[in-house]
Amino acid sequence: MVAHNSCSKREEINAEWISNQAYKMIKDLIDIEERTTLQYTFYNIALKTGFEVGQIKRIYYKEWKIIPAYLWERLKFEHRRLVGIALENMKHKEMLMRQKINDVDNFEV
Repeated sequence: MVAHNSCSKREEINAEWISNQAYKMIKDLIDIEERTTLQYTFYNIALKTGFEVGQIKRIYYKEWKIIPAYLWERLKFEHRRLVGIALENMKHKEMLMRQKINDVDNFEV
């Protein structure tokens, strides 16, 4: 086993650690989706990531003791990509809201 910098002291990367991290990544992706049913959210995440709905569910419900390496690598990539998109969307919304505030502050009667 290999020690990893993002792990806490003396924690090692192993199948359980990867499973927990994968679960957290799926939870992050659920959190950035619109509020709907969990089933529909799984479907949306699958569409955006290229995963199968069943793979998303197995990670979320921790049904896999060992996550295949190719899925782990793809999940890390897709998580980074989708969280980055969500961040850019939030920055854009913030800019629009600031513009609306400025428009109201500069409104003259």
